[in-house]
Amino acid sequence: MGATPSLNTTLAQFIASSKHLTKFVLRKAKIPTPLDGQFTAGEQDAAVAYLLEQAGKRQVVKPVDGRQGRGITTGVSSPKELQTAWTRAMNASESGKLLVEEEVPGVDVRIIVVRGRALAAATRIPPFIVGDGQLTARELIAKLQEARNQHVYLKDRRLKPDARYLARHGVTLDAVVDAGRVQFLNGTANLSQGGIAVDLTTTIPREVLELAEHVCSCVPGLGFAGVDILMPSLSTRDGASVIEINTSPNLLVHDAPAFGTSRSVAAAVADALVTPPAAPGETDAPRQSKPQLGGIMHTIRGRLRRH
Repeated sequence: MGATPSLNTTLAQFIASSKHLTKFVLRKAKIPTPLDGQFTAGEQDAAVAYLLEQAGKRQVVKPVDGRQGRGITTGVSSPKELQTAWTRAMNASESGKLLVEEEVPGVDVRIIVVRGRALAAATRIPPFIVGDGQLTARELIAKLQEARNQHVYLKDRRLKPDARYLARHGVTLDAVVDAGRVQFLNGTANLSQGGIAVDLTTTIPREVLELAEHVCSCVPGLGFAGVDILMPSLSTRDGASVIEINTSPNLLVHDAPAFGTSRSVAAAVADALVTPPAAPGETDAPRQSKPQLGGIMHTIRGRLRRH
């Protein structure tokens, strides 16, 4: 239904749909995940108290049931910032619940796992501009949007500069950006918020892919998911922290990245839908006893190109 294939049980969907419940499962399995507090609409004072207990550590405020990066505010460290972030998160939440979560430094990596096997990995980074010492931030953003209009997927995702985020870094839209300066436009890597995807499938350590597989094995009935992991370094699993599990991940992050090799994740999901699960004792490698839907999809694409 929607972007969620029928490879998950109802229980798995229920767990993954709640960031708070997902974290509970992760902690039970001793999987590293950032500290957080959950609050309802009437508990803003308690959230402020929790924030003050963190002694100035930057927090991420987001709806418990949020999707596609909606309602997320990063870098929250004061009650005033929390008040703004609170309203934004509550407006994006159907449940009226949000998380105040420790902001962990690192690269945001999405790993797709199908029936226990990690098939693709990509990082999603916030949109950014590079200054030339002549153009303003607003003009550089316009040029970036022109470039994005040439990409099969990004052309439909408009840039969403966050004025508050830019101000925190001493940048205004009408100021000239210093030559060579790399300036992110917001703190959200989600593609729906203007981020871009870079394929990492063959460059990150195998141990990180195994971590994603382990995460999925800890949720009963989870046959398909995108596991979000923050990595302080892309060369090691050390310090990696699991943020959440997404059962309706955007497959075009992997099938059509902005940079790197395209991975046929959509075809793999299609194959899994029409191929029976492996029996106990068997490997879960794709069976070859009948034509696979993914292969058929590739054949169709090839014929379309020729015509």
